[in-house]
Amino acid sequence: MGGWLLTGHMTLRAPLGLERLRLRIDATYARHGANDQLKADLTTAFGQPADEHMTLLGADANVVYPLARGSRFAPSLFGGIGAWHSSVSVSVGGGSTNTSATQLAWQLGGEVTSGPIFLELRYVMIPAANGYPRISFFPVTLGARFGKRGGAP
Repeated sequence: MGGWLLTGHMTLRAPLGLERLRLRIDATYARHGANDQLKADLTTAFGQPADEHMTLLGADANVVYPLARGSRFAPSLFGGIGAWHSSVSVSVGGGSTNTSATQLAWQLGGEVTSGPIFLELRYVMIPAANGYPRISFFPVTLGARFGKRGGAP
């Protein structure tokens, strides 16, 4: 599926005894459309043109561990849990159906930072709910940080 993702982070320093660790709060909104194979499968199943869209809204708390503080390219690893609301809409002919669920999810990832620019790779897994499939995705994000750098790794 192709799609887009909008995310925001707020990073906080840990207490003095754990000064290398950071706590990062993430908020994410994502929208994905069906790929050609899924559209073809849906069209075959319903006997008429069909499409599917998924919307995800999540909030996570992650522990961040910087690997090489003070270097030009500062890598770090992170992992955490959060709550994600997912909604799937299937359009068939002139009508559509919508199914949604909110689940506890987890994520793992890493990033490399150079000044305000960062490249992040993460894996997000949202477990299955009753009558709702498991959702996992691997977004790759290239972005820029704004604001005070005092709490960032």
